[in-house]
Amino acid sequence: MSTTAYRREKASRKLEEEEEEEEEEEEEEEEEEKEKEEEEEEEEEEDEEEEKEEEEEEEDERWRKRRKRRRSSRSELSERRRRRRRRSNSSSSSSSCSSSSRSNNSSSRENSRPMDKRRYQGGLDGGGARGPGSGGNGAVQGTSHLSRAGQASGP
Repeated sequence: MSTTAYRREKASRKLEEEEEEEEEEEEEEEEEEKEKEEEEEEEEEEDEEEEKEEEEEEEDERWRKRRKRRRSSRSELSERRRRRRRRSNSSSSSSSCSSSSRSNNSSSRENSRPMDKRRYQGGLDGGGARGPGSGGNGAVQGTSHLSRAGQASGP
């Protein structure tokens, strides 16, 4: 083998080795890029999941606040109703069962239905549900006690 042939062969081997090294480096770079892309995608997915969780937590918190407001407003309403009942019950128990106490007591739970105005309104002439001449304030006799349904009992 001549020296020129030897040099050519040596140079071609060197070129082949360099080409192989370049190919390996390119493959490594491609792998690194793929890994980076995968990592970025994973991070994006994690970020999206975190955002969803935060949004869900915020929504849950909003619902908790709404429920709390509803509960407090319900308790306030029920407390107001209790006070009204106490006031109306105390006034009806201390006074006699006349038509004026019935109208005051119309907001209580026992007598929750609206009062029949024709039945209880009577003038000085005694005109009421029973007609003229029935006497008194026009209230129907025998209605001093209320039934459970809140209806007046008696004739």
